[in-house]
Order: sequence, then C-alpha cells, then structure tokens
Amino acid sequence: MGRWGIGPFDNDHAADWLYELAEADDAEVLRDALGSALGAAIPDEIDSALALAAAETVAAWCGRPAPELPEEVTEWVLTRARAPREIVDLAWRAVDRVGRSSVMREVWLAEDDASAWVDYVTGLAERLRDR
Repeated sequence: MGRWGIGPFDNDHAADWLYELAEADDAEVLRDALGSALGAAIPDEIDSALALAAAETVAAWCGRPAPELPEEVTEWVLTRARAPREIVDLAWRAVDRVGRSSVMREVWLAEDDASAWVDYVTGLAERLRDR
C-alpha cells in the first residue's frame, strides 16, 4: 500500500475508490464496498479500506461528516436525498466488523499509534449509530 494513514481516505485503495464514487449514479458503489467487508470471513486490507471509506461517505450523507472529507464525497452527498436506513445499518455493521476482526485491525494493532486508529473506528461507528 503506497499511502497509509489513519484516516479513511489515507490509503491508495480508498483514494482510487473515490473515482468510482464520483461516477456513481446511486448508492450501489457504497453497498458493494460495505458488503465486501461483511461477506469476507476476515476482511482483508482492501475490503477494510473500502468499507471505511464507504461508511465515512454514509456518515457524511447522514449529516455527520468527518472534519475533512475529499471533495468527491462532499459533492456526491450534496446531490442525494436522505440516506436510506438500510444503508446506514449496513455501514455501521461493516465498521463494527472491520474494527473487531480484520486484517487492517491486526496491522494497526501492531503499530505504535494503534489507539488512534481504534479511536477513529469507534468514532465513525458512533456517528453512524447516532444518526
């Protein structure tokens, strides 16, 4: 992975996914990214990265955005009606899954700043749950 950071768009996979989001006419791109993490026995780094990026997009769509979002996310959510409850629930479940059991979790737990990643994932889950 070339780019690496705690934020949901601080990795190459999520940065590339933004192109898909920008071209998407509907929420299927979100469902696909979230569903991949939920469908895997243990989500790998790619599934985890895409799920967190999609979940962050859903949180923004619900009016609970992160302080800094890529322009593609902001533009996409501004052109949509209210987020359907089922996709918010899907996003929350995917974040919970990545935070509890994923390759990305294991990678971050091996790092010195693991608590920052855990705090980020916990905060994202809370923003989705409190919607």
